[in-house]
Amino acid sequence: MIKEITAYEYNGILFKTEYDAEIAEWKLSSRNGSNELSKREEEVFNLVIAGYTNDEIKESLDISLSTVKKHVTSILIKNGVSDRMKLVVNYYTQQGK
Repeated sequence: MIKEITAYEYNGILFKTEYDAEIAEWKLSSRNGSNELSKREEEVFNLVIAGYTNDEIKESLDISLSTVKKHVTSILIKNGVSDRMKLVVNYYTQQGK
């Protein structure tokens, strides 16, 4: 059986819903082209790279799960990747590891 998959693309990244793609477009346009991570995003980024789950990040940083998810989404968008695995691979590739 073949299942049809619908995906929405923005800036080379595939999203599950059109809403997610629109949010990505809004975030990219509202930050004036800056790919820099905020201080909190850097903290979340480091934990993602270390293999933490969203729940573990929530506990470690004492923030809500929805805040973790927002930061992770923003980090993915700013790095031009669609999932955590690609983020980690890109990170280690750039580090030469």
